[in-house]
Amino acid sequence: MDYGLKDTEYGFGIQPTYPVNRPWSWLKRIPIDHCLVSSRFVALNRETGPSVNSDHYPLLVELGLMPDAVKK
Repeated sequence: MDYGLKDTEYGFGIQPTYPVNRPWSWLKRIPIDHCLVSSRFVALNRETGPSVNSDHYPLLVELGLMPDAVKK
């Protein structure tokens, strides 16, 4: 199914989020977490955050509202 959503990772490179604090994690981490947005939004910034006692790093995404999406 196509819901018209896009991944915010485009333009920000590969940002691996899993695993955290594993003996081999520096060798093999993967970008398993995603933030999908509709065409009404644009990603202004996207990065992985610090460890928060989870097996995944958090995704920090700053979103902006597209000008044509603002109701007048």
